[in-house]
Amino acid sequence: MRVTASDLRLYWIAGTQDLATGQSLPDMLEEGIRAGITAFQFREKGAGSLESNEAIIELGKTLREICRLHAIPFIVNDDVDLAIQLEADGIHLGQSDYAVEKALHEHSDRFSIGLSCHSLAEVEKANQLRQLAYLGIGPVFQTISKADAEAELGLNGLQQLVAASDYPVVAIGGIYPENARAILAQGVAGLSFISALVRSTDKKQTLHQLAGTTDDSGKIS
Repeated sequence: MRVTASDLRLYWIAGTQDLATGQSLPDMLEEGIRAGITAFQFREKGAGSLESNEAIIELGKTLREICRLHAIPFIVNDDVDLAIQLEADGIHLGQSDYAVEKALHEHSDRFSIGLSCHSLAEVEKANQLRQLAYLGIGPVFQTISKADAEAELGLNGLQQLVAASDYPVVAIGGIYPENARAILAQGVAGLSFISALVRSTDKKQTLHQLAGTTDDSGKIS
């Protein structure tokens, strides 16, 4: 399936390194889908992640099948070869990852391609690439989930880059229920998040808040 703007609304990113001891990524993905996530990115990267390629592929296949069962996009972070092996719906690339022009030329028929952008120059350059599915723009706020994150954009910076983008935008970085409405007001197609869901004790309520469908008291509207 192709990744569309509507799929970006509640876009969960996770790998085993993001979970607490005893948590299961497949179980949490199932729970998240039931609660309302609209896309999932498999990001097995950093301290605490799986080291064995075989284990990553095995886990990835399980996660892919869960996404297929529930008809939500399964996206792989950074690794084109892994995305091919897992028959992913999409791949998300950073500015320093596998060259996006090469990926578009070789794989745009195989899967949807998203690109991270952190500046106006990067967004303007991305606009020249006519086959991207979306841009991931951020970090909006400081994040603990990525050790090498860029400086935060803030709401004004996000608004400027969204306005400049020819592509639908998913915001990333430091996104929680408390700031979701303010971020959504900047014109993004959706929000991407890691720990907001991992740490939630009521995932359905958390996702309603992230989608902006609750009032200030937490009541679902």
